[in-house]
Amino acid sequence: MEIINRISGPLSEPWVAWLMLFLLALLLLANRFRPGMIHTSFLTLFSAKERDSIFVQSSIDIRGQVLAFIYEVSVIALSAYLVCFTAGQFAFVTYMKILGVVIGVFALKFLLSAYLSFVYFDSSTFSMCLSQYSSLLMAVLSAAYPLLLVALFVPQVSRTAVLVMAVALLSFFFVCLLVKLFRIFFKDLLACFYILLYLCTLEFLPLALIVFGALRLV
Repeated sequence: MEIINRISGPLSEPWVAWLMLFLLALLLLANRFRPGMIHTSFLTLFSAKERDSIFVQSSIDIRGQVLAFIYEVSVIALSAYLVCFTAGQFAFVTYMKILGVVIGVFALKFLLSAYLSFVYFDSSTFSMCLSQYSSLLMAVLSAAYPLLLVALFVPQVSRTAVLVMAVALLSFFFVCLLVKLFRIFFKDLLACFYILLYLCTLEFLPLALIVFGALRLV
């Protein structure tokens, strides 16, 4: 009897389905520890100030923050793997390596942002910006989950469609981020230069590092 080799891909690898179930559980648990977190992140997409909400507890629950961070870096790593994957083995080990790259890039971004805040701003401004950035990231990556499900488990979706969805979501994220940055920091024309410099050094460059790392690993 002729043996037919199984083609490896997101649809044929069991770990992908278990991972998506795990990510959904993480998202629901994070929202349970910080009630209304997801809902409020969508409501404040274009806002630039902290607002009290009846949906979110006033006290910060570290468990919710940790679970939300794990969810975010895991979704970004899986998205990067899916975008860069063309053929070969869709392996869990490779995914974990890409996840390590994403976590490293996020750690570097945090350290550089904290340093810039220490030099140019006070701690309250840094805390507010970090909160706004986390809220925006949560909204975008919550919306990314159903898109990931379609891209992973609907074989009719082409690679081009996956790339279009990824670019559209990234574009929406950067538009929202740009609105927030201008509302917070715009004082004069010179501020435009600093905002664009921030986007290039702490957003576009880290994104390029993640994509480059994923391509090398894949």
